[in-house]
Amino acid sequence: MPQNGFNYQASINWKNLLIMVILFFFLAIYIFLIGIDKVLNSIFSANLLILFLATLVYYISIIARSYRWRMFLNSLKENQNSPIKLYEIYSLIAFSFSINNVFPLRFGELYRPYEFSKRKNYSLISSFSTIILERTFDVVVMGGFI
Repeated sequence: MPQNGFNYQASINWKNLLIMVILFFFLAIYIFLIGIDKVLNSIFSANLLILFLATLVYYISIIARSYRWRMFLNSLKENQNSPIKLYEIYSLIAFSFSINNVFPLRFGELYRPYEFSKRKNYSLISSFSTIILERTFDVVVMGGFI
């Protein structure tokens, strides 16, 4: 075991690999249609401070969502023998967001509870209900901002 206690090995199965290939395929099509010169020009003319801050806010929001989803999942108390680790939740959320960017109808929101229930032996209905709860919470918070 490593000294810091972090013993996580990333595994890439064929489904994850297929989705990554599809993502890179669509990225390549986008670059081909727009033109590599325009893409590079946009990258080099971007304000790097704003780009860095936007990226930082994005990853912090995924961490916050990970904590929130883990809290919802822990409230289910379906499988107390196997604690839910934050990096497992984080990787599922980040991957489901990338799926949302490629496939229609926010397919990543369906993928996340399916993959979680398969990995951690939770019922699919319970995992999916946490997504409904999470989205309801998002609507209430956004309504409060409005």
